[in-house]
Amino acid sequence: MKLADKVAIVTGSAANIGKATAFLFAREGAKVVITTRDNVEGGHSTVDEITKAGGTALFVQADLSSPDDVQKLFAATVETYGTVDILVNNAGVAIGRPF
Repeated sequence: MKLADKVAIVTGSAANIGKATAFLFAREGAKVVITTRDNVEGGHSTVDEITKAGGTALFVQADLSSPDDVQKLFAATVETYGTVDILVNNAGVAIGRPF
């Protein structure tokens, strides 16, 4: 396992690319922190799926545009796992408009 004993925060990891990334990190042995602003159900589901597959994961709901929430995210991660080794900034917002 290439990432054994590493701790990774993957933002926007309740679905899609972030979720797939979190699974890859977990499969390689990392302890993964799942975070999302709105998709709480998806965040808990991702943690459940990772743990059922033998990985270790924590869910922290956070709005990354809020400095207080970012501090909460890192504080929860350090409190639970002792450190942060990897940060994947995957979260984003898309505003669709017609051409």
